[in-house]
Amino acid sequence: LKLAWLKSSSYRLHEVSGGGVAITMSIGRLSHGRSPLQGLVRCRKLARSFSSAEWSQYAYSTPLFRKTRREELAEKWDNLGFSIRPMNGHVRYTYADGHWDSGVFVPAPYQLMHINAGALHYGVSVFEGMKAFACKDGKIRLLNPELNAQRMQKGADALLMPQVPTDMFINGVMEAIRRNREFVPPYGNNASLYVRPLLFASGQMLGLAPLASEYTFFVTVLPAGGYFGKGSEVGVKALVSNNHDRAAPKGLGAVKAAGNYAADIAPVHSAHAEGYNTTLYLDAKERKFIEEFSVCNFVGITKDGRYVTPKSDTILQSTTNNHASA
Repeated sequence: LKLAWLKSSSYRLHEVSGGGVAITMSIGRLSHGRSPLQGLVRCRKLARSFSSAEWSQYAYSTPLFRKTRREELAEKWDNLGFSIRPMNGHVRYTYADGHWDSGVFVPAPYQLMHINAGALHYGVSVFEGMKAFACKDGKIRLLNPELNAQRMQKGADALLMPQVPTDMFINGVMEAIRRNREFVPPYGNNASLYVRPLLFASGQMLGLAPLASEYTFFVTVLPAGGYFGKGSEVGVKALVSNNHDRAAPKGLGAVKAAGNYAADIAPVHSAHAEGYNTTLYLDAKERKFIEEFSVCNFVGITKDGRYVTPKSDTILQSTTNNHASA
């Protein structure tokens, strides 16, 4: 019996009562001669004694989810907050056999991957954050997505992942926005379409070598207000973190690695409990120089009008800050 594994996935969309949607994903295709056996995985039955290997069929259905409708946001554009809402879908690319595929648009907000995926066990993941704005002339604009692509490429190099080419990055971002265009907040509102590109090791890894052979890049979007709510209008309070460090010298602080944010979860929630909006980190080596806030760079204006921002190898370079300080 000769079975060939074809690297592909398929999706079946099912409408269900109550306006919800469920997606059935077949996890691959196996071919035997001319007859395809779709969605098969090899497994062993657990009994008093192990039987010989058998082929059993598994289909994975996503949890029920309900897509957001634009009319539901009509009275909320200025009070969206920063929260997840199911959109029309996301753009996904897969890297396998040494190259990226042409990408697909996926309606389900779920990812099927191996339980030993490198992102799950070793945090092999980097992401970006961008905003798309509706402008007065009716066009939708981004601020230099090339810089975000370059920053993700730097993060990919640091974690030994394949780079996402700049043109593929931008095409993926633009396609995700186009497919969810109706959720770009109208011009004049204090909101934008938040764009989250993510690159991670979706292939299996056990130990740090060998590296995963499969990687996933996807772009998801959601309409959002300011990260700190009304903080952009009334200001926020930050707690200087004396008991935690965000990133170590010569570490990964200069790239947008997922693990950098995991390190901030406990400190920022502790700050919230004390009535603060966010944390402010000092340098980990001497603990006397300001580095950055929980999720953004620190900037200051001196009495004589000079723009001041820290310079450090452990700080993530903000694309917005780079423009403002140029």
